[in-house]
Amino acid sequence: MSVHILDPPALQSHLQELRELLCGLPSTLPQGTRHYNFKGFVPDPEKVEDYGSVEAAVNQALEVIFCPQGRQAGPIILKERGDGLTAVADVLHKYTEEFPLTAILQKWTLDLISAARHAGAVRTALDCVQTRIF
Repeated sequence: MSVHILDPPALQSHLQELRELLCGLPSTLPQGTRHYNFKGFVPDPEKVEDYGSVEAAVNQALEVIFCPQGRQAGPIILKERGDGLTAVADVLHKYTEEFPLTAILQKWTLDLISAARHAGAVRTALDCVQTRIF
């Protein structure tokens, strides 16, 4: 399997799409931060040391939060909606800017787009799209 690294404009387009989809998650998902709260996210310094890089520590944090039983076939199932989840787009933006050739963080962007679509999200350019944390 070959890995395709997105160029910066394509990646920015996907990050914007992710943010708009997360803002447009349906009201059938509960609102809250019980499962996801990426506001002010920073990777655990011990994990950075253990895994050898910030990029790997961010990946590990995303795995624990979105796939606690490990990766399964099919899309990630989102459990709630809200600002805490939408902020993951900012986290991915920050760390893909810091590590532009990171295939794993780019894959998280695409996987979370798939998860939002699977949950019934509709792209929206309103309200929460304008609230960046970084």
